[in-house]
Amino acid sequence: MVKTILAGFILNIPTDTGLIEALGDNPLLSHLCGIFHPDDIPSPWAYSRFRNKLLANRELVLGRMAALVSDLDEVIPGFGETVAIDSTVMHAYSNGARKRQSDPDASWSAKSGRNGHKEWWFGYKGHLIADANTDIPMWVQVTTAKRHDGQQSLPLLKDAKKNLRNFSPKYFLADRGYDGKNVYKAIVEEFDAIPIILMRLGSKEPTEPWDERCDQVGTPYCDDGAPMQFQGYDREQRMTEWRCSNKLKGELCLCTDSDYGQVVNLRISDEYRRYCPVPRSTRQWKLLYNKRGSVERAFSRLKEYKKLDNLKIRGLAKVELHAILAVMVMQAQALGRL
Repeated sequence: MVKTILAGFILNIPTDTGLIEALGDNPLLSHLCGIFHPDDIPSPWAYSRFRNKLLANRELVLGRMAALVSDLDEVIPGFGETVAIDSTVMHAYSNGARKRQSDPDASWSAKSGRNGHKEWWFGYKGHLIADANTDIPMWVQVTTAKRHDGQQSLPLLKDAKKNLRNFSPKYFLADRGYDGKNVYKAIVEEFDAIPIILMRLGSKEPTEPWDERCDQVGTPYCDDGAPMQFQGYDREQRMTEWRCSNKLKGELCLCTDSDYGQVVNLRISDEYRRYCPVPRSTRQWKLLYNKRGSVERAFSRLKEYKKLDNLKIRGLAKVELHAILAVMVMQAQALGRL
């Protein structure tokens, strides 16, 4: 049963009926799955019962996904050191416009389209952690569509930390949907890692130390009005050090009488969003953030080749199982190639 279900993902067969037909039409496929007589091909009811068994043993399924991540960690140097998180649309196998919906767990949500208008959809959200250097998915959760990305980020990360043996990334990459103080704080305090998150820039920002000298992305200015240069991050003290840029260039600066120039230390905890361990004004931040596209590429492959958004089942638990199996197949195929 497991082999046939995984074959459905590998061959991108959307329905159980289509998989049953493929097993009947292709004896080689049947033999690879351990079926040697047409009468032994599972029925649609058998697949339904087996999925219920997998749901009843969810921890066992999660354990297999965690084992695949451990195997990948052993063969890929630096696997999981830099991770990207994001969510994607999963359309429900149901008509959300009907008064009585066939999938009561699904919900409506909206996203900004290319022309700036909101695009409404009915279904679920898949939340994914992917290795930013290989595009390989590491952990997945599914929620109803109306669940906000920022709200789900910490449950996703904590669930991965609980289940994955060596989950200790150095960098977390995310778009502005995850730009919340609690997300930054948890990444720094609980994971001892560095958040690389695109910031929502607004006209109203909280008043914190050095605000009269800092721009919106957290770059301080010396008394002479020049932007200061980032000098490093003290991981123990959780403070960034900045130095007068004019003095670094050997130019005249009236900010201080010292030959070294004015120095500013910003404590991360004073403003988690802006005072980042890797400041947004640095080249390193931009290079790291450019890797965030890895999670989008992982979603693209899961949708195009592993039927992630081609649901033929209903209910949150079954949809999440569907996503977990899709991720496991992608992980196993990557491991097999390696």
